[in-house]
This record gives sequence, C-alpha cells and structure tokens, in this order.
Amino acid sequence: ENWTKDFVVELTDLSKINLSDLKPQSNRQTSSDEEETKEEGDGWGDFEWSDDDGEEQRSWSNSKNKPFQDCLISCSRQADLFLIARKNVIFTANLTQHKSQLSRFNCTKEEGEDVTAVFVLVLNITDRDRKPCIVIGFSSGRISFYTKEGVLLFSQLLHNTPVEKIKLRTAPNLPGKIGSQTEDLVILYHGNVVGSIDGLNLFSVLHGSITSVERNLAATPSDLSYRKWELSGPALISDVLTVGLTGNSPFGALKPIKSSYRVIAVGKSPMLSFYLTSEDENPFSAAVALASNVATKLTSFAVSFAKSWWTQAPAESAPIQKIEKPVPLASKFSIRDSSRHMTSVTIDPSGRLGVTTDTFGRVCLVDLIENIIFRIWKGYREAQVAFVQAAPMGIEYQSGEYVLFLAIYVARRGILEVWRLRSGEREFAADVGLGCQLVSTQTPLGASFVPGLHAKAYLLKPKGNVQEIVVRNVKSK
Repeated sequence: ENWTKDFVVELTDLSKINLSDLKPQSNRQTSSDEEETKEEGDGWGDFEWSDDDGEEQRSWSNSKNKPFQDCLISCSRQADLFLIARKNVIFTANLTQHKSQLSRFNCTKEEGEDVTAVFVLVLNITDRDRKPCIVIGFSSGRISFYTKEGVLLFSQLLHNTPVEKIKLRTAPNLPGKIGSQTEDLVILYHGNVVGSIDGLNLFSVLHGSITSVERNLAATPSDLSYRKWELSGPALISDVLTVGLTGNSPFGALKPIKSSYRVIAVGKSPMLSFYLTSEDENPFSAAVALASNVATKLTSFAVSFAKSWWTQAPAESAPIQKIEKPVPLASKFSIRDSSRHMTSVTIDPSGRLGVTTDTFGRVCLVDLIENIIFRIWKGYREAQVAFVQAAPMGIEYQSGEYVLFLAIYVARRGILEVWRLRSGEREFAADVGLGCQLVSTQTPLGASFVPGLHAKAYLLKPKGNVQEIVVRNVKSK
C-alpha cells in the first residue's frame, strides 16, 4: 500500500486470552438441578461447546461471532490487569505475560445483586510503584473496591439505583485554574444521577487500605468526600463525564460567571447537555464501610471474604449507610436533535476534547471548554473510539510532548481508522475483522502530570488476541 505519509500503525500482539477458560465446567449430561443452575447461567452460556477428536471447538450461535459485545471490559494502561465481565462472571488476566490465562475473580455479591459496571483503577504511589485496584458496581447501587488479588478493601452505597458507568477523570493538562485541580471518580447511576468521588480523598483511602492489607494491620476508619447530582432535562442519559472547574463561558464578556464544576451528559432528548454547579457547593461525606479485619493475609481472606457466586454466601452485616439525596441540577445549555441518541462520550488526556458516538453513525469531536461540536465523522455505525498519543520522531516519550490521535473501530464493517487531531486527516485504515472490541485506558490516579504516561488503546479480537495500537514515525506537524 502506498502511504501518503511516513506513518505506520502497528497492531502489536500482546498476548492471547485463552477462551477455553470461559467454558462451562462440563458439557456432559446433567441432572435437573444442574440444568437449573446452568440455565441461570454463569454468563458464558451462549457458547455452543462440542467435542471433536478430543479438542473442544467453539462457535458463537447468538452473537454472530461477536463474543465480547455484551461484556464489561476494562484494562490498565500497561495491560498488566485486564478485566472482563459478563452476567455476573468476572475474569482477570495479565496481558504482559507470554500466555495469559483468565483467572476467575470472586467478589462479595449480596443476594439479588448483579454486576453492572467494572473499572480498573491504578494508583500511582510512586513512579515505580503503581497499585491496580478493581472497582465493581452493582445493581443495588453499591460500589466495591478490591485489590487485584481479590481482597475487598471497602464497599460504599452512595445511591440506591443500579450503577451504569464508572469512569476516572484525571487532572486536565491545561493552563490556569482549569489545570490546577484534583481528579475524581465519576459514577453514573440509573435515573440520571451522577456521583463524583474526590480523587485525592479516594487516593488516600485506597492507599491506606492497601497498606493495611500488605502489612497485616488494622484498617483505619476514614471518610469519603463526594458530590451527587440529579440531572434534569434529558429523557435518557447514556454516558457522562466531568470536566472539573471551568472559568467564564465563551460569552463571559456579556455575562461573566464564576468558576464552576462542569458535568456533561449524552443521551436522548437532548442528545448533549452541559451542567454547571458552583465550586462553593459543599460535598457530602460518608464514613468508609471498611471490610472487617480487611488486613488479613490473602490465604485466610479466601475463607473469610472471597464469597463465590456459586455458593451465594451471605455478606457480613455492615452498618446501614445514610444515602444523601442528590442535588437537583438543571442544564445550562444543550444541543438537541429529537431523533438522535448519543450513546457514549470519552474525554481526551488533556481534558479539553471529548468524542461522542450515536445511533446515527456519527462521531462528534467536542471542545469541552468552548462547548461546541467542531468536527463530525459520518457513516460510522456502531463505532467504538479511543484516544492514542505518540511522541514525534526524535523526541523521547519521557519529555511529555505528544501528538494526539483518535482511533475509531467501525464494528459493523470491521474497519479500524486512526485520525490525527484536532483537524488532521485520516492517517491509517485497515480491515481488522468483525467482532473486535476497542479498549481505551486511563492515566493512573495521582499521575496526571507524570511525564511518559501517554494514552494507550488496545484491540480485543474475537479469538482472544489482544493487540496494542502503536503509532510510529510521527511528524511533529
């Protein structure tokens, strides 16, 4: 192929997930009790398993060779912790190993709860010491934090409707007051309710809990600082992000406003809504529901805390947590298209740009500070997007000077494209096949200004191959 630029996108195989790990325990004839259990499902029952010469062959009967389309997937930036969940079954893998075996991840699930959201949260303790945590959201509204080994650090019930999305907003790399703020963990609940846990406070609580586990010490009680809003306006909110504190609007000379905390929601009627709340708003405070004697050794923890979904052991009783009412928040302005439903929004590493997808096959690039859509890609149905950064030729990654790209996977056509931002042309396009999943990653909590941590993205193939999207030979302009 003749390239118009000296530009290469490599799909580097990291590892291959062994899909046989997802196989049900047996495909033999089962009793009626076993059939009942199988019908309830461990989440992977859509596979049709058959034996052929002693080797198990797989086919996907109901999903047209799209085995991961209904899965909840999250991945650390370095791919050393990959998380995949479907219908209450969670597996983890380290993709940096030569052969990645999926390990069953057990968590404390109360009766009637379903896993509705997962997120890999990495704590940047030092430049050489990063601690990955697993955040799980449930249909009850509870969120639980675990170590990668499965040790429950703490659970919190900030709202009592299902958790739909969990995202991390890192501090934006922008000048002035906008760039001098902390991070937060954003939680979208069913019913247009958004929670935001202060990042510095969460970092302190998680770091203390992990240290207690590692040193076999008693956990120290602490409080969690958070905000919670009920967003009015949209008939449905599909995704949300926070921009943090922003200054005056583009029309500030006409109507100056003080610095505000900005929330952006995508959904339906209207498709894009902007919310502002005062920085003077007092956050809620909740006592952290630490696991009793959480600082036990991992071996003993497997007995006392790692309750399997197979046994459905009852969770230990905990003090009833007070659930604060969300603060009503009306949209300040919105962008409407009565027939369009925006399904996702993703923020770039700088905190300045957001990219949305919708049911009409449009991918929109939004300036989150100026509140405008300034670029639209059309004809990208069932699109998945992720930001990728690369250092220009001759410049080290540690310098922190990156060029920003947008990777778009068009699921309906099996095409992967890479575009240079903000207004560059398409640099790469390739047929990578149907049934893939584009997985974006997040900067570790507490590492927003650490040089060398550029944005990465991975492509999960239907047969379990995981490839990193690597941009090389990048010119500075």
